[in-house]
Amino acid sequence: MLIVKEQGAYYEIEGERYPRVSSILSKLAKPALVGAATKVVAQAAAAGIYAGRDDEFDLLKGEARRQWNAKAQKGTEIHAAIASCLYGDEYDSAYQWAVEQAAEVINLLPGGWFETEQVLVNRDLGYAGTADLWSNFIVADWKSGGLWPDHALQLWAYANATHRVTDAGLLEIGAHERPQQLFVVGLRPEAPEIVRYNLADSHVDEMLGGAFRGLLAVHRWSKAKGLSTNEI
Repeated sequence: MLIVKEQGAYYEIEGERYPRVSSILSKLAKPALVGAATKVVAQAAAAGIYAGRDDEFDLLKGEARRQWNAKAQKGTEIHAAIASCLYGDEYDSAYQWAVEQAAEVINLLPGGWFETEQVLVNRDLGYAGTADLWSNFIVADWKSGGLWPDHALQLWAYANATHRVTDAGLLEIGAHERPQQLFVVGLRPEAPEIVRYNLADSHVDEMLGGAFRGLLAVHRWSKAKGLSTNEI
């Protein structure tokens, strides 16, 4: 039986450690987050939500992180609801809208079969990650927040996996099975937002692949130097 362990920023598969795709992408600078965090703190201060408390300053400093963590938790719950529905299990009815949107999107995707929550590994480049939806035609990921360019790098990494985890063990993915269509799906209460990338376009493939390989190199260098993301 294949043993897969999730250990923070790494997967351990068959005794080998692979950095998560999300950990690799964390090396990508996101300067816009500084401005966004400043705005959240300013709004909280102006509203006086912590006024009069002895720990007001500390609470204001952590307000952006708390709000982002709450959004991330909601995203996790939405992912869980969709996965449970696809597996035929019960799910939180509060996210019925997201489940219905996911079903609509799946019906639009090419191909007749897919795997959900598929753990993928690239043994050549040395990374692993979990795709929300994967087949030999497409790879898709559900997003409950904003849609950003680095999401395309995430899906490129999934599409270029060399193996996938199955009940029978690590199954090699042949070159002809490589997904060519990437779908970043923003789930919204009003209507889904879909951004599509076509890897059959060599320019798109090379651009995304070059960017991801560059971040992978930075990730390896930073780990070798013992640096955190904030120190790069």
